[in-house]
Amino acid sequence: MTYEHAIEVWTSTYRHVLERHRQQGTWRFVHFDGFLDGTAIPTVEDALGARIDRAFADPGLKRSDVGGDVPEGTERVYRELCSLAGTDPAEIEERSRVVS
Repeated sequence: MTYEHAIEVWTSTYRHVLERHRQQGTWRFVHFDGFLDGTAIPTVEDALGARIDRAFADPGLKRSDVGGDVPEGTERVYRELCSLAGTDPAEIEERSRVVS
């Protein structure tokens, strides 16, 4: 799979969730980084009505580099997801630079 195809699949999948499914049921959006720093865990625990193992998120699963060129539509979808998760994309990018 090429980078371009992966971006297309990611964008299409999340655009579909936002346009077709989000209006039905209860959705909680969280950023993967929120699992790594623990900020997303209370939201997920609240949604599940159960405690989760706080060590389950594996930082090694975060394989994407921050930055790089992505299509405008992809950027728009990402920013909407971040907004729904209460996450600032600039803050995520800054934290990733510090870790790298």
